[in-house]
Amino acid sequence: MRYDDELDSYDYRAMPPIIYFIWQAFFDLKASAFLALGAHYRSAIQPLRPILENIMVSRYFHEKLLHAKDETWKEEYEEFINWSESTEHKEGFGKSLKYLRTKGIITSDGEEEKWLNEEWEKLNKYLHPYMFRWDKGKTPEVVRYDEGKYNEWLDMYQSILSYMIEILCNYFPESIKSQNGQNALIELKGMESLEEDCKVTLIISKHFRNFLSQISTEGNLLYNEP
Repeated sequence: MRYDDELDSYDYRAMPPIIYFIWQAFFDLKASAFLALGAHYRSAIQPLRPILENIMVSRYFHEKLLHAKDETWKEEYEEFINWSESTEHKEGFGKSLKYLRTKGIITSDGEEEKWLNEEWEKLNKYLHPYMFRWDKGKTPEVVRYDEGKYNEWLDMYQSILSYMIEILCNYFPESIKSQNGQNALIELKGMESLEEDCKVTLIISKHFRNFLSQISTEGNLLYNEP
């Protein structure tokens, strides 16, 4: 990648699109978690939709830059910068998914596109006035714990979080092989044994559980090993 190393490390022009977008996504993940822990389940699900869309748009720009020829890279890069500084965006979930499918990065007959469309459809249901999904109570001043709604949120939260981590692992495998990367994966892997020790279901998402199964106890991704 050819980025401006002289810029501040938190400037989007100094890092690949995926890194910058996912860095921003963690702010929404934190907000979602706070809302869920406060029993605002519908509101907690809503920030997850822009996270998934941001991941897809980041892959769109990242792939365009990754495969750009030397003579066109600057033009593609300027398109990303102009897009980042514009208030009118045409790129979104649908266009990004179509581009990734056209380039063969995501296959239409594969599990990834099926999962993406299913998650997108679920998240859309919490943006529109579906009254049966509203938070109900005698007054907004009072909230109450609802295990079913909490698990529904946690399922989507864990799925999108694990998808983010998968994207990072696939695009930046060397970082995952570093000591910090392996330590992070070991921490995630520890959820399986913690679940067994506590006799409590901590991993709600099937997608997240499948991802954890691909991590060795040493913090290596089994599907990346020779």
